[in-house]
Amino acid sequence: MHTSLLIIAAIFLLIVLITELFFYLKKKKNNEDQNLQVHFFNLVQKNKLMIHYKDIFYNRVIGLDRKNNMLVLVDLNVSHRTHQCLHLDSIIGCSIIQSDGKPNSNHKVFLEILHKDKADPILFCFYDETFDNKTDRICFLLKAKDWSQRLNFHKKYWWLQVKEYA
Repeated sequence: MHTSLLIIAAIFLLIVLITELFFYLKKKKNNEDQNLQVHFFNLVQKNKLMIHYKDIFYNRVIGLDRKNNMLVLVDLNVSHRTHQCLHLDSIIGCSIIQSDGKPNSNHKVFLEILHKDKADPILFCFYDETFDNKTDRICFLLKAKDWSQRLNFHKKYWWLQVKEYA
């Protein structure tokens, strides 16, 4: 009799703990998403931008304002933390950098942006195995290639009006 009560009490306690853990993790994710939105909105509002394209993924946002020729980068992950706004005319070019996952390192995909005013290139992380799901690597690699093509297209055809390549 006492053992069955102990088992029922243990199961009930386990259900309560799992429920609490679930709500804690959900609240934490909502806070991270809200923090990302606040950083992005502040950058957009501060620079008076109108974003035409944006991609949001795992605590990172990249956005493009074609009218004002601005690129917005927000990454709130611990190792790559950045939030900046770059004028497209000051970007020389961009490319994709992939690090292969050697035994001591993780797979990473970066968009390398060469900037006129900065000696070091700006690296925007699209995929980092420590934060992202391994199944998303190919998808984020394709997104990085899309953004690289989009930015390089703007550099090559700068003389086109915004309406012409919409």
